[in-house]
Amino acid sequence: MKAEFKNLKQLLERLDGTVKPLDDHDVHDAIAANLKEGRDAGETPTPEAIAEWAAFMFAPAYRSKEGGWDSYYGPMWGGKTEDGKDAHTPDIRQFDSETFEYWAGRAREAKHPVLKVRYADLCWEFQKRFGGVAPGIDMAQIVIDSTMDAASGKLVKHGVNGMIKLARALTIAQAIGDSTRVEAVRDAVVSYEDAAADDDARSLWGFSYDLILEDKRVPKSAELEAKIIADLESRLARLVAVGEGKPVDPWGAESAAIRLAKYYRRNGKHDDKRRVLLAYGMTFERLAHGASGMLAMGWMRAVHDRYREFELRNEAEALLLQISESGKRSHDEMVPYSQKMEVSKKEMDEFLDHIARGTLAETLNRIAFEFLPDKQQSVDRVNALRQSAPLMSMLPLCITDHEGRPIARIGSVDSDLEGRVVRHISSNMQFSGMFLHLAIDRMREKLSPSVESIIDHLRQSPVFTEDALAMLRSGLQFYYLNDHIGAAHIIIPQVEASIRHLLRLRGGNFLKPHRGGGLMLKNLDDLLREDSVAKSLSENGVLYLRVLLTDQRGWNVRNDVCHGLLARGSFGRRVTDRLIHALLFLACVRTRSSTEPAA
Repeated sequence: MKAEFKNLKQLLERLDGTVKPLDDHDVHDAIAANLKEGRDAGETPTPEAIAEWAAFMFAPAYRSKEGGWDSYYGPMWGGKTEDGKDAHTPDIRQFDSETFEYWAGRAREAKHPVLKVRYADLCWEFQKRFGGVAPGIDMAQIVIDSTMDAASGKLVKHGVNGMIKLARALTIAQAIGDSTRVEAVRDAVVSYEDAAADDDARSLWGFSYDLILEDKRVPKSAELEAKIIADLESRLARLVAVGEGKPVDPWGAESAAIRLAKYYRRNGKHDDKRRVLLAYGMTFERLAHGASGMLAMGWMRAVHDRYREFELRNEAEALLLQISESGKRSHDEMVPYSQKMEVSKKEMDEFLDHIARGTLAETLNRIAFEFLPDKQQSVDRVNALRQSAPLMSMLPLCITDHEGRPIARIGSVDSDLEGRVVRHISSNMQFSGMFLHLAIDRMREKLSPSVESIIDHLRQSPVFTEDALAMLRSGLQFYYLNDHIGAAHIIIPQVEASIRHLLRLRGGNFLKPHRGGGLMLKNLDDLLREDSVAKSLSENGVLYLRVLLTDQRGWNVRNDVCHGLLARGSFGRRVTDRLIHALLFLACVRTRSSTEPAA
């Protein structure tokens, strides 16, 4: 490539000659504006100009590996074309060996360290992979030395970017086995933090600990180690101090305390570990006293989890009462939310007539499958949240009981797809429960089934023993009399017994060791996770029964009822209709004939 590019050359000379801090994005914006002026004037960008534009557009510390990117630098934008191919801007694949030669020349000739770092680092990262020739060792050395020059000369525009560049320089120094440069970057990291640290900006301190004390490959003296720990201790003391005019920063205190706790745990200093954790925990306790119940519960639950993470079990246990009280307050603070949906009487009648047509057995089977959730549909709808509600798809969820106590947490769509699917199915069951209620009523109105006729229908399935059917007869009688407390307490254990009997029929093991030395029956959730049960009930079926009966992220009816956690007001047809539906679903299981293929 030639080094002739008219106006761009003057721009680069101005950038290179400045003694002011530079930011990679600002450099790119200046180059992009220069190219736009040229295009507007009818000029065609030269290959050199395109190389300059792309050089400062690559995103550092790139984390995604999608589209073949598994590198320190990645595209600013990425996506799919209409034919499903990966598309990136910029795309390193569009550059050849001449581009890398050009960048290498710029790295050697440029004067401003921020410019030198970017040119040299692109060569170091990409040249062998996409240019076919390994870069010279001087590219790595330029990255390291120029990064230290930029940091010491305060030539990086934003403080956090200086830290990112120093971390990169340390990694490269370790990669080339240059112990002298490793130590030089180590010292530059400490000096940079000393100059940039601000108690109110958590991103500008703590990285000396992260890059030096957390990395066994970085040599450090006892004096340096003591200095880094002393700095964190002093910062923690300032962040938890209650003083006039200066608010406590519990999140900053947490950031310092967690680093110190890791260090003290690693070195067997358990009293110090406990001390720093309690200091940070107390800041959140003080903050929680004046906060809403929901905020207080969330904060104290996070502290509780930290205590458990660092083996402060007694302290974690003591927080549970506070969490419970905050949960009760949050429950009282909640306001009802409703959403209106209109269905015409004609549409409803058509749906209910469709359900209740034919014989009783046909109707009961139709109810069983009509109201069975489809897992793949739920997965698709949860994944669609990334597009329709990106913020909601990222925020974690906290599930509380009727008193506001947190009983389960669900992560983002990306980190906890299963939890999101369970929650989606659970919510849909609330909505579809109205239609299930009406479908059962239409079935009873049209076909007038007796309790005994329902029992005869259940008897067609081998999962129900005669003992279970005798119990279920009483449960159905309670249901017919609108005694939903009695119905639930009888039906739930028989559902569990029937699934256990199904596992027995499949030749599965329904026992597990007890810590007292004997054997005990597997609980319902264990039974529903058995492969042979899943083969008989289908993936949709076992997931539905788990959401309904045993998953704290769902309805969890079995556990709440059997442990006395369901409030009296929570019993009603909302619950018992679903239990009846579970029985009808189990009634669809049949014994395979000898001529049928094995499952």
